[in-house]
Amino acid sequence: MSERDGNPPELTVPAEWAADYFARRLPAAAWESASETDRRRALDWSASLLTAAYLWDGAAYPGGVWRGEILALVCEEAVWLLERGESAVWPQFRGVRRASAGPVSVTFASGPETPAAGLISPLAADLAAAWSRPASGGGRISSTLLG
Repeated sequence: MSERDGNPPELTVPAEWAADYFARRLPAAAWESASETDRRRALDWSASLLTAAYLWDGAAYPGGVWRGEILALVCEEAVWLLERGESAVWPQFRGVRRASAGPVSVTFASGPETPAAGLISPLAADLAAAWSRPASGGGRISSTLLG
């Protein structure tokens, strides 16, 4: 399905966009010290998590292109995952048994020893909430059970 069908385009951050973003971000030590493979994994996993956690309206992707503010959310989530270490990048250690991006699906393990809470960084959650405030000029966002 496509944006014309009422669905957003796939949320992905090009490597060049992320490199530019982190070149301006302070601090960025976790990003700079990560391998290219771990950076890509963190960006892809972050995009999956944020796609599962939030539903954006069309203002987030005018013309089928995700706005920079949304790509920045993915970058912030990615660096947070990298700062937290391997257990955050590999979701099965956080109670997630399966995740996919299109159509979005996340399956959690059951039981108190495998909580799904804590998958979205506090900064990404705050920035996502700010997106829908009237003064931001952004669009509307709503949370799913994950967000």
